[in-house]
Amino acid sequence: AIKIPESSILTKELRLSADAITYNKEISHLFRDTFLSQENVSIQIVNASDQSGLGSRLGRVIDNIGGTVVSVKTAVAPEMKSRLQYNGHETYTLEKLHSFLLIRPEVLKGPAVADIVIVIGKDMAKTSLF
Repeated sequence: AIKIPESSILTKELRLSADAITYNKEISHLFRDTFLSQENVSIQIVNASDQSGLGSRLGRVIDNIGGTVVSVKTAVAPEMKSRLQYNGHETYTLEKLHSFLLIRPEVLKGPAVADIVIVIGKDMAKTSLF
């Protein structure tokens, strides 16, 4: 194991605002992935879980880490299984989402609003990930 000298560790106290907009800005500075934001891959989230607000929650998390969420919508009908779909080639953003959501990526069939489409199914309705 590597020992880090205490002189190299910076500790800073942070008080987060109760205001949602200010809170999101403060949190995004702590967890922002600059490579993710520079890659600028568009992401659409479809909530097919029958659990209200789940798509917005995931969208806020992805936005706070630097992702480019272009659409959050509710599916017409619920789906049992969540999906992580992509157009074109695999990207850093896709790999990051795969490692966070633990959903195996699959190639999109047909046109889409975004480069990556996340469908939240009923299997994630009780998730504590986001």
